[in-house]
Amino acid sequence: MPPKKINTTSQFCGYCSELIRDGVQSSIQCVACQLWFHSRCTGLSSVEFKATAISIKKKESVWNCSSCSNDISVRTCDSHLSDDEVLTHISPQANEMESLFQKYFDRFTSDYDRKFEDLKKSFVSSVNNLKDEVSNLSKQYTTLANKCTALNDRLSSVENKINNKLNAKPDLPVSKEDIFTEMLERERRKVNVIALNIPESVKPMGKDRLDDDRTNLVAALPSCLSNIATEFKLRRLGRHTPGRTRALHITTRSADDALSIIKYRPPNSNTAVFFKADLTPSQQQHLKDLRLELDSLVKSGNDSMTIKYIHGMPKIVKKNFRSHNEQEESISHPVILPERSRSAHKTLRISDQHVV
Repeated sequence: MPPKKINTTSQFCGYCSELIRDGVQSSIQCVACQLWFHSRCTGLSSVEFKATAISIKKKESVWNCSSCSNDISVRTCDSHLSDDEVLTHISPQANEMESLFQKYFDRFTSDYDRKFEDLKKSFVSSVNNLKDEVSNLSKQYTTLANKCTALNDRLSSVENKINNKLNAKPDLPVSKEDIFTEMLERERRKVNVIALNIPESVKPMGKDRLDDDRTNLVAALPSCLSNIATEFKLRRLGRHTPGRTRALHITTRSADDALSIIKYRPPNSNTAVFFKADLTPSQQQHLKDLRLELDSLVKSGNDSMTIKYIHGMPKIVKKNFRSHNEQEESISHPVILPERSRSAHKTLRISDQHVV
């Protein structure tokens, strides 16, 4: 409302409570509380006060004191227009601004989407490359770990051999007599064969038990060898234990008979019967050392080697190695039995002196 000169009624300022002197002091009325205020008590500058007074005279705005709303409520010149008229008035400009915004926004979003897709493809490619690299490094690590394990085993074997030689008693050298005794023992054992997994008789000790063992042995041999099996001497190795089949020691007529039996492999792949030579303790230890060395080679990745008897001596050679007279003088001895043979020999436990 416009400033008002007081003629008949005295007014007091709603802020300072002092009398507003009519015609001397400018004042303004709050439309909310209906109180009058000095111009200096409104918080407005002289310029702002004059502008507000002019706006109130034109009925474009009203004034509220700070206690009521702390601001000036402005009524626009177009306040007489209805809502539909206002929307019709601003619609063209709004549509133009919306289309302009949409144009640049679409350009921005499309460019952003393209860059995001490129970044995503690059990231996925980098992650896949990293996975491949980690996989390759893992395989290399596994290979190196196996080689290190094999080298450690070989080193341990060499150290054990050296320590055994260093710790050997000097007052017990290998004499000519020991060598001669070993040669005689090997010659004597050439006619012997060790048979594994030949069913053991459940009859009491005596001739009946021996006849059952011979019958089971004949059933495991081919007809060309079973005819002479009646002349073999048989005995079981070790003490009898329930549920355990002992190895059968066979003494043949000659070294040729023993060699024929050792070379024989039953045609039925599911059979558990296995024949091997009767080795001296020295031969067994030498064969064990060869097996350890071969195991180290296999762990290091060289699986093309095996153990074969060459001229009666076990050696590590290539699997396809054949000597000139191998058919007559050599026997192939795999270090590790096939899986089927392992499973078939689960019930068999013999001492180290009979392991080939």
